[in-house]
Amino acid sequence: MSMGLILMELRKIWRPLPFAGIALVCAFAALFMIGSSPLLVHGGAPAGDDDPIAESTVYGLTVETARPELERQYRELVPKADAQIAAVPAAKAKGITDMAGFELWNARFPHTPSDDDVALLDTLTGLPSVQAVSRISALLESTGDSPEDFASQIRSRAASYLGFGDVPRSPLPPLAERRVERIAAAYGSRTMLDLNIESTITDSAPIMFTAIGVSVIILIAPILTRDRQLRIRQLQWVSKTGRNALGAQVIAVGVSCAALSLAIAGLWAAWAANALRPCLGISLISYNPPLIWFDWTVGQYLAAVALTAALAGTASGLLAGWIIRARPNMIRMLIAAIPVAVAIGVVLDRVIGRQPFTFANPMAKFITIPGVEPLALLAVLLLAAVLWAVSVRRLGGKELLE
Repeated sequence: MSMGLILMELRKIWRPLPFAGIALVCAFAALFMIGSSPLLVHGGAPAGDDDPIAESTVYGLTVETARPELERQYRELVPKADAQIAAVPAAKAKGITDMAGFELWNARFPHTPSDDDVALLDTLTGLPSVQAVSRISALLESTGDSPEDFASQIRSRAASYLGFGDVPRSPLPPLAERRVERIAAAYGSRTMLDLNIESTITDSAPIMFTAIGVSVIILIAPILTRDRQLRIRQLQWVSKTGRNALGAQVIAVGVSCAALSLAIAGLWAAWAANALRPCLGISLISYNPPLIWFDWTVGQYLAAVALTAALAGTASGLLAGWIIRARPNMIRMLIAAIPVAVAIGVVLDRVIGRQPFTFANPMAKFITIPGVEPLALLAVLLLAAVLWAVSVRRLGGKELLE
């Protein structure tokens, strides 16, 4: 099998028309990502009144170093909040003269408030110092749990994700139990990483996986049908040498799927890395950690998800190409390709790309092992390779023109 034949097949795949469809798919995917991941919209700037990136970095890398600074800021900000609240006439009329009085009043806020109550609440919660005190108070509460409470919380979350509702009477699988114990042991070295940072990756990843799955099908689905329409297949199939061209075509399809998948995943990773740049070196084991299987930083997690997406695109493209294969015309090709693309898109969005490498991934309930996503994709890739190898071998053994 010559390299020239493979290059010829690559040129047949990489044509302008499929690129127009791929560009459209990627444009729609980018719009959905923007809607689901506010940090990507702002390129790492604050989403609303809070700044998850600043909170993840400004207080220090660990909870132990952050708490003294948070407590100091809290003590400084409370008098300022007291002064701003006392300066609001409507608050003074209700006997609210400081932060403590506001918190007490807010805790007793009626279920059917009057218009005056709603207006006063909006006024007080809009005061800058009140907002700052409320946010720091929430951080202090989130980082102030005991080691026992922290371990209990993550074990309960693990049980919920994996479908074990009664812990410890229904113990977690051994690998999951060991991972929970390891995360709990990191109590003293937890980081201040805001959960919105991890969510930026996990919320946009399924969209990226789906875009890759659909794009590779758009790229490679027409090639075999086009050859059949142009009678290239009939000319090749008259000899065993010509029938060997199918092997070169399969290699070209695999290389093309891998290259396109890497390109799309790389663009997504670069986009997310730019938005999350200050946090790329921070560990994901934070005061409110995602139950991730590996001790990764944000940057390492981003790279792992991107490489898994590239593997997903390669496996999906080869399997879809074998299922669709050559059709008499483009209409029949589309009739076969569209349901295949929909099925692959749903699996990549709802299963493979959903909270990858964490206990929350749907496959973890059935195969509770670290890294089940790439293992499943490698199995699909192996299946596609075997199916194509059998097809190429069978074709090579035939003597008559099809």
